[in-house]
Amino acid sequence: MAQHIATAQTRPYCEKVRFIRKTSVEAAQNFKYAKKSDLIFIDARHDYSSVEEDFRIWRSMLAEDGIIAFHDSCPCLARPNLAAATGPVRLMREIEAGEHGNWNVVNRVDSITVVQKGR
Repeated sequence: MAQHIATAQTRPYCEKVRFIRKTSVEAAQNFKYAKKSDLIFIDARHDYSSVEEDFRIWRSMLAEDGIIAFHDSCPCLARPNLAAATGPVRLMREIEAGEHGNWNVVNRVDSITVVQKGR
């Protein structure tokens, strides 16, 4: 059902959106585009090592002004169970503290956090 909804919502952009249903490591190994991505959406497993690995692998594929959005990366009304130790939440704390280089949080919506490489 989630795939159906995502496909329907992105239909106007079907020439620009590509869904990949693999683990992040598998997808990254096979990801071949002529140019870097403007948006990377990471919906990782919630253990820290998995989401940190996703961030490490995919950030090199991001366009200069591109953004990375992380699902389940901050508690909200819909996801109050997200704790400080939850992998994506912990990674966002570290990114905001500058522990992964110069990245800025540019937006938060519900449990999604959007980051962009600082200049």
